[in-house]
Amino acid sequence: MFPIRLFLCLGLLWSASLSAQEVIYIGSGEWPPYISEDAPHFGPTSQIVSEAFALASIDVEYRFHPWNRSFFLCQRGELDATIAWEKTAEREQDFVFSEMPIIIERTVFFYSKHRAVSWEEIWTPPEDASRLRVGAILGYNYGSKLDEAERTGLFTVRRSDSEATNFRQLIKGHIDLFPSDLVVGLEVLRKHFDAAERQQIRYLPEQLYTAKLYLMFSKKSPRHAWLKAQFDKGMQQLIASGKLNRLQIDPSLIPP
Repeated sequence: MFPIRLFLCLGLLWSASLSAQEVIYIGSGEWPPYISEDAPHFGPTSQIVSEAFALASIDVEYRFHPWNRSFFLCQRGELDATIAWEKTAEREQDFVFSEMPIIIERTVFFYSKHRAVSWEEIWTPPEDASRLRVGAILGYNYGSKLDEAERTGLFTVRRSDSEATNFRQLIKGHIDLFPSDLVVGLEVLRKHFDAAERQQIRYLPEQLYTAKLYLMFSKKSPRHAWLKAQFDKGMQQLIASGKLNRLQIDPSLIPP
């Protein structure tokens, strides 16, 4: 009986090892509609990452924290990676980045239809003392063009805590412009404002700022090079199959 029992135990262990998959722990914050703990698949951007890893038989576990905390946990190696970060020389000291961006952030200016502003007017110094008032979110990066315009006094920047706050300021006429990622801005308007309020808001087609956002792997994770290689391979397969395009958000499909 002993050899039979041993054989059965070994068989069970072997079967379990075949069914077990690698797991990657990825830090994230809230950035709907791209990424959200409450969304199906944690949002379409998270789904892209999950499906790329699934092609390499790697399960993804998302750990949601404030963005800064996800960054520091990953930096210390307590998480394997963190999602949707712009590549910078400073960050490359502690992290490696996926070969391909997982999302491209496209920032445009939103404005009120009662105070229509052209792209040319934004960057033309006013003839009198009045300057355009631009809303912004505390801690957000809007690119060097806006930074330089603020530094030179081309317009004034008023910072607040959220997209919704800035859109309310637009509707009330307290600011003239608000830069936001197009998809995020449209989603905030859809979720937090009624139809009459949404009809007051427009956006310029020109892009203020374009940022490529990557999956960022911690160099302190002993598997970071292998995980990056598996993810990059999975992304190439998603592109080849056409599935990557189907998972990305089309701004024109966000309800008005």
